[in-house]
Amino acid sequence: MPWDSYKDLFLNLMARRNIEKHISLQQFENECLLCSEDLPHQCHRRLVIEYLQKYAEQNHVIKDIF
Repeated sequence: MPWDSYKDLFLNLMARRNIEKHISLQQFENECLLCSEDLPHQCHRRLVIEYLQKYAEQNHVIKDIF
């Protein structure tokens, strides 16, 4: 499946499930999400954090250690 198609499906799934009501970025204050994707821009964990950031009271840093 092409990345753009996957991204759209995944973002819609998170929206339908209202994940922002079940988890917040504050839970990641001293945590990190690690990914093993070849390219950091094609990581579903990045999509989760970016989605949750829309509902956060403050901006959080997303740092690729690529």
